[in-house]
Amino acid sequence: MATITRNDCEQNALSKQVKDFAVLVPGYIDEIYARAVKVAADMAAQDAALVRPEAVYVTGCGDSYGASMAAAPALRALLPGCTVHPVRASDLAGHVAAFRLKRGVLAMGISVSGTTQRVLDGMARAKSCGAFTIGLTGGTDSPLSRDCDRAVALPQPEVSAEPGAPAPSVLSYAISCLGVIFTGVGLALAAGTITQEQAEGYREDAKAYCAACGERCQEQADDLFVLAQELMGCDGFDFVGDDADFATAYFGSCKFAEGFGAFTVYDDSENWEHVNHFIKDTRHMATFSVISKSSPSLSRQLEQLPVVAYLGRKGVVVTDLPAERIEPQELHVISLPEAPVSWLAPAANYLALSLLASYMTVLSGEQFFRGFARPWNK
Repeated sequence: MATITRNDCEQNALSKQVKDFAVLVPGYIDEIYARAVKVAADMAAQDAALVRPEAVYVTGCGDSYGASMAAAPALRALLPGCTVHPVRASDLAGHVAAFRLKRGVLAMGISVSGTTQRVLDGMARAKSCGAFTIGLTGGTDSPLSRDCDRAVALPQPEVSAEPGAPAPSVLSYAISCLGVIFTGVGLALAAGTITQEQAEGYREDAKAYCAACGERCQEQADDLFVLAQELMGCDGFDFVGDDADFATAYFGSCKFAEGFGAFTVYDDSENWEHVNHFIKDTRHMATFSVISKSSPSLSRQLEQLPVVAYLGRKGVVVTDLPAERIEPQELHVISLPEAPVSWLAPAANYLALSLLASYMTVLSGEQFFRGFARPWNK
């Protein structure tokens, strides 16, 4: 059997999205910023209270739910006095108490296709209860954009994939995260809580950070390919992170499952110590810890790492901390650029996990999404 090379692993649509990230995403940010700022300005012109919500609910399914969690810290920072709730679409559609979705509350629904039924249900319910609704969607004439009070049109990246077998998303996830973040920037600008100069500064910071993450990931490709080969002996993977880092852990878990059908689980650092710590087959288990230096629970996240090593698991740390801060030294460290603003980090700190998923899919001989063959075609 021929040896699989790194080049072989980079011919699929998932690897290509990662490779193109640094070039494409800064342009997407310009588009998103302009559209989000205009939507917020139109809202303020309609009613100044709309850009000063008392609470925001953000929802989506799959990657879009991850984007809602990833962008929540940005909304909390940009909208002072506003409580921010990333929620599952099924919760918004039927479980969040109706009185919480009242006038003065903003509900944001993410669906790149604009057709995800549970997101549509959640936004319809929020609107019927009195909340103002914004759809973030790539389809300007999609059901989501038509049904919401306002819509932020997201760029639609062209991803080349084999017919009938789409690749897991990276660019669409980035666009979803950035769409929510810059809707928050637009609201803050329209409300007068930040200046035009600050808003444009965030835009340029995001462009520089996303480009830096994309370039760093390409520099790490050889190392990631070796790591992918080392991880092929594992039959279980858990992903650990807190707050916005949890969103990145969740997204990494999604790519491993979608990519090569891995058994994955995700949790926060505290609950990991209470539950995942006891998973039995430690020698065939890998733990990915996503740790940002700005994390309020940094000390607990660092405490988890020696436990991973003591259990005999393969440990991988994705972090913007200096490598010397990570102990014990046998853990594999994937170093990230530091975000200019902490809440921008989850907009691009998942690229290495995505590239690993791509490499391991090829190495395992799997098809993305199992090729949608039976029984995965339903």
